[in-house]
Amino acid sequence: MTGRKRIPLGFGLRRGRSTVAGMSGLVNLYSEPQTYEGRTRIVLYPMPVRTLFSTIGGGDVRGQIDIGNTHYAVVGTSLYSVGADGTPSNLGTIEGEERVDMDFNGSQVVIVAELKSYAWSPTALTLTEFTDPDFGLATSTASVNGYSLFTVPDEDRFIWAEIGDATDIDALSFASADTYGDFNVAVRVAKKDVWIFGKKSVEWFYNSGNPDQAFESKSIAPLEIGCLARDSIVLADTGFIWLGRDGQSGGVGVYRAGGYQATKVSTPAVDRYLEEYATPEDAYALAFQYQGHLFYVLTLPGSITLALDIATGEWSYLHSGPYSMNEEVSGTWDAVTFSVNGANRIVGAADGNLYKLDGTTFVDASGDNIREVTCSQLSYGGFGAIMHRLELDLEVGVGLISGQGSDPIVMASWSKDGGKTWSSPRNATMGQMGEYRKRAFWTMIGQFRHLIVRFRVSDPVMVAMLDAYADIEPMNS
Repeated sequence: MTGRKRIPLGFGLRRGRSTVAGMSGLVNLYSEPQTYEGRTRIVLYPMPVRTLFSTIGGGDVRGQIDIGNTHYAVVGTSLYSVGADGTPSNLGTIEGEERVDMDFNGSQVVIVAELKSYAWSPTALTLTEFTDPDFGLATSTASVNGYSLFTVPDEDRFIWAEIGDATDIDALSFASADTYGDFNVAVRVAKKDVWIFGKKSVEWFYNSGNPDQAFESKSIAPLEIGCLARDSIVLADTGFIWLGRDGQSGGVGVYRAGGYQATKVSTPAVDRYLEEYATPEDAYALAFQYQGHLFYVLTLPGSITLALDIATGEWSYLHSGPYSMNEEVSGTWDAVTFSVNGANRIVGAADGNLYKLDGTTFVDASGDNIREVTCSQLSYGGFGAIMHRLELDLEVGVGLISGQGSDPIVMASWSKDGGKTWSSPRNATMGQMGEYRKRAFWTMIGQFRHLIVRFRVSDPVMVAMLDAYADIEPMNS
């Protein structure tokens, strides 16, 4: 045998075509490069959890928006206003079951549902159903300069209402995004530019001031990237991010627009999830900022939730509730809508309640707060190697005085067959109150040719994962 070697284990999300290539990822963690002792390393920190803000119930949260100090949410078949203390007030009926699209035109909260559209007046305290014969069904809404704009089903037209009154529609108030003979998916506004997302392309319009044609096309070549899901479109930082399809290659991916150009930001690992998902039109997304990081969070209902750290370009998983440590990540994060209410970041959930994103609490509203990293596969060909010691460097020191978390543990499990089978989880202590640096370790792991290691923390304490190492001895006979 040759001498021992100390090998670092890599962190990051990868999903390959094979199990061997694909067992790597972060769950409810994000990465941040830090300089330490003259070198740059990746530190893993926990994502914020959900804590209860308002109990409403009665159905899914279908949409939400914040106007001034008032939070509005469509829950089940009702529109609610929610005060700063979380107290809800029922404002009226919104028919339907599907997600709604909401916007504010300066005087009205406009709500587009699958059956009807509505306008809530915060001054008159009235909820008005659209009855104008020149207005049928709509699929999305946005506003600019007091105009409410709408896309309509299976057409390349978008329409607009009279200034200040979304319910007043003129039959001649429309324009067409027709460069590619496209059907529109959604209308959105950024910096007074009107974005028309179609199934095959994106086109731009602007408020021309022309009383006979208020919105005209901008002289910019359309993007040949379509939108697969209205609710995947999020304005984040300086541009939109959405789930789309490249009109040239046909490939599915997540795209981010800078100006009037778009860049693909999904990785091959993420693309495999997207390509395998049968109903991409059901996908939805939200974006929030936390600890200086801006996250785009995309959920494929019934499948997975994926989070993009826009600053680093790294992807991770978000997950609510328990799941098996010895399985590939599955299941979603129960945050279906999002808005900002003052200092509060509010998400709506499938249980009809509203939650705040909280970075000071370490138990999610689901009762669990799993934080997990699966390291990149360690391979050692030839005769393989012996794993003498596995180490994880932690920054903790905030164990609780009593109960779960008073002596927090980190669990490790490993696979020697590419993730087909796993060892039983083995525990190591993370340190009690006042132990600010702790190195957890495991021994007697044995011989391997290929090794995948997984670490998990579920105790309700703050923890940062700093480095992971394998102390191995190659075998030459």
